[in-house]
Amino acid sequence: MARAAREVAQSANTLEALASARSLPVGRPSTLDLAAGLFRHPAGVVAVTFAVVALALTLYLIQVSQVATLGYQLSQAQARELELRVEAETLRTLVAEYERPARIEAVARDQLGLVPAQRTIYLTIDHPSDSGQAAKSITNRWWAAFSAGGHGQ
Repeated sequence: MARAAREVAQSANTLEALASARSLPVGRPSTLDLAAGLFRHPAGVVAVTFAVVALALTLYLIQVSQVATLGYQLSQAQARELELRVEAETLRTLVAEYERPARIEAVARDQLGLVPAQRTIYLTIDHPSDSGQAAKSITNRWWAAFSAGGHGQ
Protein backbone atom coordinates (compact mmCIF):
# COMPACT_ATOMS: atom_id res chain seq x y z
CA MET A 1 0.00 0.00 0.00
CA ALA A 2 2.76 2.33 0.80
CA ARG A 3 4.18 1.66 -2.58
CA ALA A 4 0.89 2.64 -4.29
CA ALA A 5 0.68 5.86 -2.28
CA ARG A 6 4.23 6.70 -3.27
CA GLU A 7 3.46 6.15 -6.97
CA VAL A 8 0.37 8.37 -6.81
CA ALA A 9 2.32 11.13 -5.08
CA GLN A 10 5.13 10.80 -7.59
CA SER A 11 2.76 10.98 -10.58
CA ALA A 12 1.03 14.06 -9.08
CA ASN A 13 4.41 15.74 -8.63
CA THR A 14 5.29 14.87 -12.23
CA LEU A 15 2.06 16.45 -13.57
CA GLU A 16 2.62 19.62 -11.55
CA ALA A 17 6.19 19.81 -12.76
CA LEU A 18 5.10 19.46 -16.39
CA ALA A 19 2.38 22.09 -15.98
CA SER A 20 4.75 24.58 -14.38
CA ALA A 21 7.41 23.93 -17.02
CA ARG A 22 4.93 24.80 -19.78
CA SER A 23 3.44 27.59 -17.68
CA LEU A 24 -0.02 26.21 -18.36
CA PRO A 25 -2.67 26.37 -15.69
CA VAL A 26 -3.87 23.12 -14.29
CA GLY A 27 -7.56 22.75 -14.92
CA ARG A 28 -9.60 24.18 -17.83
CA PRO A 29 -7.88 24.63 -21.24
CA SER A 30 -7.82 28.13 -22.80
CA THR A 31 -10.05 29.23 -25.69
CA LEU A 32 -7.10 29.29 -28.07
CA ASP A 33 -6.29 25.70 -27.15
CA LEU A 34 -9.85 24.67 -27.92
CA ALA A 35 -9.87 26.54 -31.24
CA ALA A 36 -6.53 25.04 -32.24
CA GLY A 37 -7.85 21.63 -31.27
CA LEU A 38 -10.82 22.02 -33.62
CA PHE A 39 -8.56 22.34 -36.64
CA ARG A 40 -6.48 19.29 -35.69
CA HIS A 41 -9.39 16.92 -36.25
CA PRO A 42 -11.43 16.51 -39.47
CA ALA A 43 -14.68 16.71 -37.48
CA GLY A 44 -13.61 20.10 -36.10
CA VAL A 45 -12.88 21.45 -39.58
CA VAL A 46 -16.29 20.24 -40.76
CA ALA A 47 -18.02 21.85 -37.75
CA VAL A 48 -16.29 25.20 -38.30
CA THR A 49 -17.03 25.07 -42.05
CA PHE A 50 -20.66 24.26 -41.32
CA ALA A 51 -20.92 27.19 -38.87
CA VAL A 52 -19.40 29.63 -41.39
CA VAL A 53 -21.71 28.44 -44.19
CA ALA A 54 -24.73 28.60 -41.87
CA LEU A 55 -23.82 32.16 -40.88
CA ALA A 56 -23.37 33.19 -44.54
CA LEU A 57 -26.73 31.64 -45.50
CA THR A 58 -28.44 33.32 -42.57
CA LEU A 59 -27.09 36.72 -43.61
CA TYR A 60 -28.16 36.06 -47.20
CA LEU A 61 -31.69 35.13 -46.12
CA ILE A 62 -31.92 38.28 -43.98
CA GLN A 63 -30.94 40.39 -46.99
CA VAL A 64 -33.42 38.64 -49.28
CA SER A 65 -36.15 39.15 -46.70
CA GLN A 66 -35.34 42.86 -46.41
CA VAL A 67 -35.32 43.25 -50.20
CA ALA A 68 -38.73 41.55 -50.42
CA THR A 69 -40.13 43.77 -47.66
CA LEU A 70 -38.80 46.93 -49.30
CA GLY A 71 -40.18 45.82 -52.68
CA TYR A 72 -43.61 45.33 -51.13
CA GLN A 73 -43.45 48.74 -49.45
CA LEU A 74 -42.39 50.33 -52.74
CA SER A 75 -45.31 48.79 -54.63
CA GLN A 76 -47.71 49.97 -51.90
CA ALA A 77 -46.29 53.51 -52.13
CA GLN A 78 -46.59 53.51 -55.92
CA ALA A 79 -50.21 52.37 -55.71
CA ARG A 80 -50.96 55.13 -53.20
CA GLU A 81 -49.26 57.66 -55.48
CA LEU A 82 -51.49 56.58 -58.37
CA GLU A 83 -54.61 56.91 -56.18
CA LEU A 84 -53.56 60.42 -55.14
CA ARG A 85 -52.86 61.46 -58.74
CA VAL A 86 -56.33 60.28 -59.82
CA GLU A 87 -57.91 62.10 -56.86
CA ALA A 88 -55.98 65.29 -57.66
CA GLU A 89 -57.13 65.17 -61.29
CA THR A 90 -60.73 64.64 -60.16
CA LEU A 91 -60.46 67.65 -57.85
CA ARG A 92 -58.97 69.80 -60.64
CA THR A 93 -61.93 68.88 -62.86
CA LEU A 94 -64.35 69.72 -60.07
CA VAL A 95 -62.69 73.11 -59.46
CA ALA A 96 -62.84 73.89 -63.18
CA GLU A 97 -66.57 73.04 -63.17
CA TYR A 98 -67.24 75.27 -60.15
CA GLU A 99 -65.29 78.19 -61.66
CA ARG A 100 -67.29 78.25 -64.92
CA PRO A 101 -69.07 81.63 -65.24
CA ALA A 102 -72.30 79.98 -66.41
CA ARG A 103 -72.43 77.76 -63.33
CA ILE A 104 -71.66 80.67 -61.00
CA GLU A 105 -74.49 82.66 -62.58
CA ALA A 106 -76.92 79.71 -62.29
CA VAL A 107 -76.09 79.18 -58.60
CA ALA A 108 -76.43 82.90 -57.88
CA ARG A 109 -79.82 83.04 -59.62
CA ASP A 110 -81.33 79.67 -58.59
CA GLN A 111 -79.90 78.99 -55.14
CA LEU A 112 -79.17 82.48 -53.82
CA GLY A 113 -82.05 84.33 -55.47
CA LEU A 114 -79.82 86.99 -57.01
CA VAL A 115 -80.79 88.81 -60.22
CA PRO A 116 -78.78 90.91 -62.63
CA ALA A 117 -78.69 94.64 -61.86
CA GLN A 118 -81.40 96.67 -63.62
CA ARG A 119 -79.43 99.88 -63.82
CA THR A 120 -75.76 100.54 -63.56
CA ILE A 121 -74.33 103.66 -62.00
CA TYR A 122 -70.97 104.82 -63.31
CA LEU A 123 -68.94 107.34 -61.37
CA THR A 124 -66.30 109.54 -62.81
CA ILE A 125 -63.59 110.37 -60.33
CA ASP A 126 -61.26 113.23 -61.00
CA HIS A 127 -57.67 112.90 -60.01
CA PRO A 128 -57.52 114.41 -56.50
CA SER A 129 -55.20 117.29 -55.83
CA ASP A 130 -53.10 117.66 -52.74
CA SER A 131 -55.80 119.55 -50.87
CA GLY A 132 -58.43 117.79 -48.74
CA GLN A 133 -61.19 119.84 -50.47
CA ALA A 134 -60.84 117.78 -53.65
CA ALA A 135 -61.50 114.54 -51.77
CA LYS A 136 -64.57 116.03 -50.07
CA SER A 137 -65.82 117.34 -53.41
CA ILE A 138 -65.56 113.90 -54.99
CA THR A 139 -67.39 112.31 -52.09
CA ASN A 140 -70.17 114.88 -52.22
CA ARG A 141 -70.62 114.49 -55.97
CA TRP A 142 -70.75 110.69 -55.57
CA TRP A 143 -73.46 110.84 -52.89
CA ALA A 144 -75.42 113.29 -54.92
CA ALA A 145 -75.24 111.08 -58.01
CA PHE A 146 -76.14 108.00 -56.03
CA SER A 147 -79.12 109.54 -54.25
CA ALA A 148 -80.45 111.13 -57.42
CA GLY A 149 -80.20 107.86 -59.34
CA GLY A 150 -78.31 109.51 -62.11
CA HIS A 151 -74.80 109.37 -63.41
CA GLY A 152 -71.76 111.04 -61.93
CA GLN A 153 -70.21 114.11 -63.53
